[in-house]
Amino acid sequence: MATTTLEKFTPETAIAFPVDTAEIAEAVAPCLAMKIAGVNDTIGFKAVHEARMKLKDMRVRIEKKRKELKEGALEYGRLVDSEAKRLTAPLLPAEEHLEAEEKRINAEKDRIKAEAEAARQRKIQVRVDALAECRAAVDLSRISAMTDEEFDAHLQVAVEANQRRLEAEAEAEAERKREQARLDAEAAERRRVEEARLAELREQQRIENERLAAVRAELDRQRREQQERQAALEAEQRRLAEEAAAVERRAQAERDRLEAEQRREAEAKDRADREAAEKARLESLRPDREKLLAVVESIRAIKVPEVSNDPTAQRAAQLVRQTIASAAEVAAGIITRNLGGADQ
Repeated sequence: MATTTLEKFTPETAIAFPVDTAEIAEAVAPCLAMKIAGVNDTIGFKAVHEARMKLKDMRVRIEKKRKELKEGALEYGRLVDSEAKRLTAPLLPAEEHLEAEEKRINAEKDRIKAEAEAARQRKIQVRVDALAECRAAVDLSRISAMTDEEFDAHLQVAVEANQRRLEAEAEAEAERKREQARLDAEAAERRRVEEARLAELREQQRIENERLAAVRAELDRQRREQQERQAALEAEQRRLAEEAAAVERRAQAERDRLEAEQRREAEAKDRADREAAEKARLESLRPDREKLLAVVESIRAIKVPEVSNDPTAQRAAQLVRQTIASAAEVAAGIITRNLGGADQ
């Protein structure tokens, strides 16, 4: 075993340690130049670790020997401490350097490991976000274990499923809009037809009112003229009044009929969806309608012969003409209501 001697003492007071200065110098010399290339430099890391363990072993042996030699006198202990300190002094910087190298690499390994874990978590989050965007189910344990190729295939399946779902939803929405547009168009057409029908009824009512007003005016004029006639014509006047009342009753009956017809037409609004079938039926009846309309035209073509200038005869002839015209209008109305108008 190598020994060393304190220069201040004689050979009789020599202090022997398990290592000497030359051994220490030989062990320390290569240490301060040693470097670890990186986290993948396992050979360099092993060499640094082994060198540090060798220096530490020397230092521990010296320290152990120091404690053994110090067990005598206090003065001898101070000498031992001084010699041990002298011997360990060059060991500590080299050991600390090697320890710092190990710590640096271990810290770099921890940093790389932390970065790798953060990158892994970011990748998982990216995968979760991608699947969430596709409204796909997320299994963290499963997607964490997938390779990029496996996840790309899994994501592609989710994207395609989501695309099919979006296309189905878009098609359903488009179909709903088309159906709504169709219903709106049908409702608008029903309103248009009803408004046209009501306008036609109002026009018919207006014409009838004008006709009745003319009749009333004529009757009033006749009554005024009759009042100026001789008393011998009073009986005739009463008869004419009765005829006028009959005309008024017919007019009232016609008004009642028109009002009833209007009510029936209003009640028929809920049957608008059957108008297409009714239109087809009316079209099939066009020949019958044309035959009956020909009868109406024949009625209208009836000519009332000229009569004498007697007021009663003239009045009777006028009433016949009005009755014929009214009959033609009534017949035309019946044909229109039952077989459709001329535009059918």
